Amino acid sequence: MKVLVITSKDGPNLFIENAVKELAARGHEISIYAEFLDDTSIRMFQPLMVPIYPLRKLSNKSARSFDVIFCPVQSIRNTLFLNKYVFSYCNMNPAFDHVRGADFVFTLGELQEPYERTFSYMPVGMPKNDTAVCEAGADSRRILVIDSGHFPFAESGKKQVAGMVLEMCRKFPENEICVKPRWLPETDPQAMTHISLKHLYEYIDELCEGRRPENLNLLMEHLDLQELIDGSRSVVTLCTTAYLDVALRGKGLVVAKGFDNEDMYQVRGDYFDRVYAYAEDSGCVVDYHDVCRHLPDGITCRPEHLTDTFAYTTGASARVAEVMEYIYDHYLEYDLYPSIDAYRYESYREKIQPDPQVTMETLKRWRMYCTVESVVALNRSISPVIDWTAFIQGQKALCKQAAANKQGLKDLRTKLQAMKYRYIIDHAEQLRSNEIDRSFYFAALFYQKKYEELLAFLDSGERAHCVVQYYCGLVFYESGDLGQAAECLSRYLDEVRSRDYLKYFVEDVSYKRPGIVSLLDCYYRQGNLEALTRLLLYYLNDQSFKVVSITEQKHYSEMIKSAKEYSRSKGDKNSLSQLQEKNKQMLEWTKRKIKTKIKQKIDHEGILGCAKAAVKMLCKFMHARTAPIYKKVRGILGRKLRHCWYVVGNKFGWYDQDQKELLTWKNRFLGQSCIIIGNGPSLQAKDLEALQAKGYSCFSANKIYKIFDQTSWRPDFYACTDHLVFNQNYRDIFKYISCPLFLHFGFKKKSKSSNFPGLTKGKEICYLKYFYHKGRIKFRPDCKIILSGGSVTFVLISLAWMMGFRNIYLIGCDHNYGAFAGQKTGNSIDPGAGINQDYFAKNYMKPGELINVGDLEKATEGYRIARKYIERHGGHLYNATRGGKLEVLERVDLDKLLEESQENLRKDMLDDIQEP
Repeated sequence: MKVLVITSKDGPNLFIENAVKELAARGHEISIYAEFLDDTSIRMFQPLMVPIYPLRKLSNKSARSFDVIFCPVQSIRNTLFLNKYVFSYCNMNPAFDHVRGADFVFTLGELQEPYERTFSYMPVGMPKNDTAVCEAGADSRRILVIDSGHFPFAESGKKQVAGMVLEMCRKFPENEICVKPRWLPETDPQAMTHISLKHLYEYIDELCEGRRPENLNLLMEHLDLQELIDGSRSVVTLCTTAYLDVALRGKGLVVAKGFDNEDMYQVRGDYFDRVYAYAEDSGCVVDYHDVCRHLPDGITCRPEHLTDTFAYTTGASARVAEVMEYIYDHYLEYDLYPSIDAYRYESYREKIQPDPQVTMETLKRWRMYCTVESVVALNRSISPVIDWTAFIQGQKALCKQAAANKQGLKDLRTKLQAMKYRYIIDHAEQLRSNEIDRSFYFAALFYQKKYEELLAFLDSGERAHCVVQYYCGLVFYESGDLGQAAECLSRYLDEVRSRDYLKYFVEDVSYKRPGIVSLLDCYYRQGNLEALTRLLLYYLNDQSFKVVSITEQKHYSEMIKSAKEYSRSKGDKNSLSQLQEKNKQMLEWTKRKIKTKIKQKIDHEGILGCAKAAVKMLCKFMHARTAPIYKKVRGILGRKLRHCWYVVGNKFGWYDQDQKELLTWKNRFLGQSCIIIGNGPSLQAKDLEALQAKGYSCFSANKIYKIFDQTSWRPDFYACTDHLVFNQNYRDIFKYISCPLFLHFGFKKKSKSSNFPGLTKGKEICYLKYFYHKGRIKFRPDCKIILSGGSVTFVLISLAWMMGFRNIYLIGCDHNYGAFAGQKTGNSIDPGAGINQDYFAKNYMKPGELINVGDLEKATEGYRIARKYIERHGGHLYNATRGGKLEVLERVDLDKLLEESQENLRKDMLDDIQEP
């Protein structure tokens, strides 16, 4: 047979190593396609002297030359659409693990859970133990400690393991204490089964303060585990299947328990409880405090424990090779497939039969089922507090209906993820008692676009969950609220950095990278160069973020350029040199990625495919360069055309729905007086309460809700036309403002978005046709079109006049912005904390929030034009502000105004009203 072997990470590969060697020894031609090409992952196959290719070179075309495929179950996802029969080995212990696989699965022992008949299986034992036992270790003075690599998931637990090792060194000075690491200290985290950023050796060095005991041997290379076990007097293991390797080879064994361990999303704490509970039957499990009492000889494992665990204790590799040969010779060679069933090695020849209903399409669908089962990750990620029976039935039904191709798999994953999130939300109450379980509930809210419910957890008053911070940060970022986004994402990142393992799934690089990229963009757009520089150095030093996509290259270059200028201005030579070096590396990584993509295209699609890819890449590059120009031109033309349309419509009496709704307010308050509230520092809560007692109608704008905690007064009308104010504060606006809202028509899409159904529920909103024109101001009494008058106060004056108010008083309009001194009008800036001196509240602007630089000259001209029109038509526009610099309006004393009666003012006006 020509056997195609597809490999995974080192753990699964070690289980198939001897089976592959057995196939090669029988004369079968072996070719290996490796998903991970690092020495740690493929070291066990290098002595075979067989070709090892990168997995990216594997395609249906290259697979045609092979007869069968053999792989660990972790690599099933790489065989999905290959038209060859797959033999896989599952290294999960059926006693406490969920066994999966395709098309024919070899297992350690009998399945303990109901057999679903989505694959054939046969218990064969553990091929890893097929190496001949070496008796050389009988008189050895070595005590071997096998590190699990990731367990326990806690700094305190790791220190307990390190302390146990050092205690062994002190208690047994005549013995060599040899530590076999799961991964070497310099291993790339992405090659680890479960990422652990701090190595056991580091904890040992910390505890012994760098003075390692002379009898301590910390291995710095990967050696054969079976040879190490055979050459040792006894072996100490943690919560791993390595204890079975030791027991099978008849060595003295101690399985240490009792370490501090934290729950994490990939391997839940109850999993380790099940493993230890199962291992108790061996008679070798003891508390880590008592390990030394059972050394140096260890404890002999109970033989019954091994027979209960394994179908066979030796000879698994030969069984695997023999069964593969038999099925190929009798069925696969004739394009027949064996029936899907459970087989026993002793009787499989009699039981196995060809099944015409089993086709390659059927097998591909069950491979897809195996793959999406791990993608959905129910059994290992979410505590078993939910009954998943109904979900699993629906999952099977969808798999049977799915097309057996890449698009079918993509659609299936999308449907299953949506179904999973709905299922989680329906069972939310059962998940609230556990932090890890809650994290999946928060993800379900995000992906089901229930943003309002998700954001409620941010405002609940308690410390927000790490996953809540992550997803809320992304929500704020997409909505343009950069200040809130930066705050949430920075808190998320601080918590991620505080751990040396991945507790929540959002700490994985596939989630962390979008979070960091969004945070970098927030800092860059806010002009927070100090935070940008600090985060860039972290980002570029992290091995997880080596490759930057070509489309992001320009944006990153601009960020790094800004950070370098900041470091140079601060005289920080260290940061400057690091940024320059990392910028060079980033360019090299990008070039390398381009070359890799070209090679991949040539391997898969030939020269023609490569040429198509080059054209596509060129088009993408040109689009990236021209898109900003096109967008700007389109925006300008769109605004001009919309304005022309509304002007023509106004002339001929054409109204759209928004204008019709606005006109329902016309002259509702004819002859009455009103107050327009500015947000200047002269605004006082006591004045607002006095106005409320007198019965004045009040107009307000922007962040007036910041004064609500000081008074029971509330506005009667509210307006907002500034994009920055709305995008950064729309949640607070809809939360605190209960009166009718008059908003820029550009906010309509976000206000009516299905992502925030509860925010605008029950709100009365009118949308204004508001346009900004430099130097052009015109007071339009019907408000069908409002041209910018330099401030939102001009909009409020226009609305008040349209509604029929004829005595209009301004308070809180100080008309002075000290923080804008020296700034260019129209720019968006982060003014810093000093801007709050120009407003009534010390917390008016949040840290990092942007603001548009106001145009005081235009605002002054706007007040003058409004006053001229209003007085010409029988009305009055007064400035009742306490102090301030607005002098183009007639001033009145606010205290005297508060003594006047609303009814008296109305009677005085009715006789003099002249309609426009």
